[in-house]
Amino acid sequence: MPVTASDLAHIRRAFAEFTERYDKLREDGALERYYAEFYVPDSVVENVDGFPTPGRYEGFAGYQEGFSDAYGSYRDVRWRVEAIEPAGELVLALMRAFGKPPDDDVALELALGMTYEMRDGKIAYARVYVGHERARAATLS
Repeated sequence: MPVTASDLAHIRRAFAEFTERYDKLREDGALERYYAEFYVPDSVVENVDGFPTPGRYEGFAGYQEGFSDAYGSYRDVRWRVEAIEPAGELVLALMRAFGKPPDDDVALELALGMTYEMRDGKIAYARVYVGHERARAATLS
């Protein structure tokens, strides 16, 4: 099924809300509410390039584990959208992630690309790639 404008808006809002809510996502129930808002219950998040850890996370329990693996104790985490666009039946998101280790003020920056399969207006399958080129190439295969 082709990507819709609503799908693109949903992904854009998911990144904006993640950035806005980041500090509160560790509070009781906040991560689960975020997940329910943006993901289908049986969603999958796959770190294709093994970053930040190799893994394939399923459902909310998997999302919670992936959140812990990816963000650990980082602070001031935020996303900057560089592009969100249709790529056939996928949504392609090219982003920059920023964050600081708990005991250091040096901000880390990383270019990531994600592809999303949507179902019922929510994220069903997310694949995370290191670098924009890797994600874009994945949409061509």
